[in-house]
Amino acid sequence: MDKAQIQKALADIKAQPPRKFTQSYDLVINLKNLELKSNPVDLFVTLPFPKGKSVKIAAFVDRELVEQATKFCI
Repeated sequence: MDKAQIQKALADIKAQPPRKFTQSYDLVINLKNLELKSNPVDLFVTLPFPKGKSVKIAAFVDRELVEQATKFCI
């Protein structure tokens, strides 16, 4: 998918009539043909807008990554 398709899908969702509950959106990314042993996924993403409530995150890391993991803790 490219950026225009994602923006069109979000616009279509927002054009629907309002619901009687707080609606949220989920983004699912499938990584195909990725060899995790040779190319490990190590990524932190900061969302542009906060969700409005504090989020608790748990991370299971090796000793080498403890300093990096604590850097991202709030």
